[in-house]
Amino acid sequence: MKAIPAEARVSEYAPRDRRTHVTSANRHLLFTSIALGAFGLYWLSSVLLQARNGSMLFGADTPLYTWLGEGYAAERVTRFHPLTTALAMVWMKIVSPLTAWLARPHLLNALFAAIGAVGVWAALWTFAAVIPRRYVGAPGDNLCHFARRLVFLQH
Repeated sequence: MKAIPAEARVSEYAPRDRRTHVTSANRHLLFTSIALGAFGLYWLSSVLLQARNGSMLFGADTPLYTWLGEGYAAERVTRFHPLTTALAMVWMKIVSPLTAWLARPHLLNALFAAIGAVGVWAALWTFAAVIPRRYVGAPGDNLCHFARRLVFLQH
């Protein structure tokens, strides 16, 4: 056991509550990793939907976006979604060297997955800015609390 000197300040040896000690760097890392996980989940789900032709169930624009992935802009998509069309054309031009390894529709789906991941990241930061930290537990706090109660009840 470590001896505490008499002239030591109390704050030096006081136990810290880990749940309230979140640095800005930890928050950046946490939110970025959640957004990257969302990107992976979105992209994987789109690849799986395309593999079983499930994307055709979502509406009439699906073939038009397939053409967009091939590099052709249909008039209907351009008229109703000009920003999406421009962004997709620029994206497909940037990632064109990757078409040797990945199909063009999958690369277009990566764009939409990236847009969704940016939305998740923005929602996390907005939530963190609006809701005070004392009302939000860190991920896993409830699970840890539940596990501690289970261990306590077993003794």
